[in-house]
Amino acid sequence: CFGSPSNCECLQRLTKCLEFYQSVIDVKDYDALLTYFRDDNYPRTELLNDWNHVLLQHLGDKWTLNESQQEYERIHEHLLSVKSLKECELEHCHAFVRNNRDRER
Repeated sequence: CFGSPSNCECLQRLTKCLEFYQSVIDVKDYDALLTYFRDDNYPRTELLNDWNHVLLQHLGDKWTLNESQQEYERIHEHLLSVKSLKECELEHCHAFVRNNRDRER
């Protein structure tokens, strides 16, 4: 499925997961998020397997740097084409700010 992210089942499941995440994080419905991963909707092991698939099969070391960058761009374009997903602005993203805070203070 390299070269056609829209045909990748793993990426399709990850996209659905992102859609659900965005729908509950805005209203801070953390229980719904936990239930989503706890129930049979999208078990955590499947989430990790899908993520590993993207890393290894789409962006992995078996591709040249140029091929990996092109695939990354295709995946990014695919995600931007999903109407229900909205782009996150890093400077306003609480998760990004939290994970990149100055830990020395």
